[in-house]
Amino acid sequence: MYKQSGPKRVVILGGGFAGVYTARQLLKKARPGEITVDLVSMDNFMAFQPLLPEVISGSVGIADTATPIRQILPGATIHLREVESVDVENRRVICSAGFQPHLLELNYDHLVIALGNVCNFQGMTGLAEHAMPFKNLADAITLRNHIIRIMEEADCEKSEAFRRELLTFVVGGGGFSGVEVIAQIHGLIWRARRNYPNINMDECRFILVHSQDRILPEVAAKLGHYAEKQLRKRNIEILLGCRLRSATPRSAILADGREIRTRTLVSTVPSQPHPVVEALIRQQGWQQSTPDGRKRPMVRLPDTPMLQMEGFSDVWAVGDCAQVPLPMKAGQAQAYAPPTAQHASREAVSCARNILADMRGEKGKAFNFFGIGALASLGRRRGVAQILGVCISGFPAWVLWRLVHLGKLPGIYRKFRVGLSWLFDFIFPSDIIQLSLKQSGGIRQEHYETGETVFEQGDVGDRVYVLIKGEVEVMRHENDQVCRLAQLHSGDIFGEMAVLHRAPRNATIRCLEPSEVLSIERHQFDTLIHCLNDLGRSVRATAESRSNCNDKTDV
Repeated sequence: MYKQSGPKRVVILGGGFAGVYTARQLLKKARPGEITVDLVSMDNFMAFQPLLPEVISGSVGIADTATPIRQILPGATIHLREVESVDVENRRVICSAGFQPHLLELNYDHLVIALGNVCNFQGMTGLAEHAMPFKNLADAITLRNHIIRIMEEADCEKSEAFRRELLTFVVGGGGFSGVEVIAQIHGLIWRARRNYPNINMDECRFILVHSQDRILPEVAAKLGHYAEKQLRKRNIEILLGCRLRSATPRSAILADGREIRTRTLVSTVPSQPHPVVEALIRQQGWQQSTPDGRKRPMVRLPDTPMLQMEGFSDVWAVGDCAQVPLPMKAGQAQAYAPPTAQHASREAVSCARNILADMRGEKGKAFNFFGIGALASLGRRRGVAQILGVCISGFPAWVLWRLVHLGKLPGIYRKFRVGLSWLFDFIFPSDIIQLSLKQSGGIRQEHYETGETVFEQGDVGDRVYVLIKGEVEVMRHENDQVCRLAQLHSGDIFGEMAVLHRAPRNATIRCLEPSEVLSIERHQFDTLIHCLNDLGRSVRATAESRSNCNDKTDV
């Protein structure tokens, strides 16, 4: 097991509210030389989640919602990696490879898990392929670009039936995210309509699908009814008691069989544990009871009141991925902190305080925060707010929504930028620029010169290759000697064994002449061999043949 003398190493997984604010509090409250902080995040910025819907309509700039993590945490070490696994017995975290194809291992004295949740489309055929998620800044940008592209297409489309399909927008989920997303989609099209002379708002259709009997169940019923009334006044259809069952490229299909022809389907629900959290839950055998009495794996990491993961004194869980118990009130069942930004930021403060207390041999303090209230923007300068039990709606609630979130933004500079964006939004029309964020896909063609290596022995097996043109040799380093195993030609596949077995490369591939290869990313390759049975059998047979011949032509 890892043990370190000197400063204690705290590793934090996740770059959201909970993770970043925990790191900030640790750096702020720790004594000089007491700790080091490592934070692992997929992005080098922290997105301010409550403002993401406003990115859709252009009320705030794209960069205004993101704050560089290095500016918030100047004393921390930032790792831009994906968390692969957590070994709680040996106090070790395994992270994905970077430009160098080697896994990153981080040992820790204390581990904070703040990985949040991921989208879950299990049991809903086609949603993973055809529904647009709304979880992060990239999703907001993608959705805005998509809607602008839709308007560009619809403005020139002659077929009325296809225009109706293009101009139908469906959002699944009537909580805060779903309500704000449908409102901002409507707002974007309503404000941009003057630039598209052939688009009439009357032919646009906006649909909000919600499984419960009213939207915004997080606030008082009268605020939910007010929000519903405001949305319906804008001709936004609200389908209550309905669920999305499946999706195709051209339709959203409800559980009752109704089919809605659309090219825009957004899902704000449901969510499931991050794969690393899910693996931890399975390892520990944590289960919860369903309403019908059956047992199923938990969906959040169980915490103690001190925010330590149950059964561990050196692992802490905060944010959406944690089931944080609240102090029990007389005559009431055990309550848990909801997955909101205000709770995540308070959990971060409490977690940092208790980590330092544990290091110093002091007594920690149980988490105790029941929430101040809830706010939602409905667009068009309308909103709802419930603060300390007081219900506010309309323009005052919308102003309060903006003031509260402006105050919560990290840094004076960020507050100033967002404030200016909102001021300009009052005066000037928003831009309708579609950003072409073209990314290389999971399958790409690559060129290598003579003597270059495609990959080396010991690298992470993250891609499979097909040799299109040229020749390569397969070499292995054994006992300080280099053995040449094979020579591959056009049409040969290599790199499959490491991907199939999730193992490091056991040989090096070097080009004997200028070569072109087709490079297939691991997840894309898994999909191909899973869906194309003949291809899967052929690849596995090749890998088995090489293994049996002790060729292992790589990997």
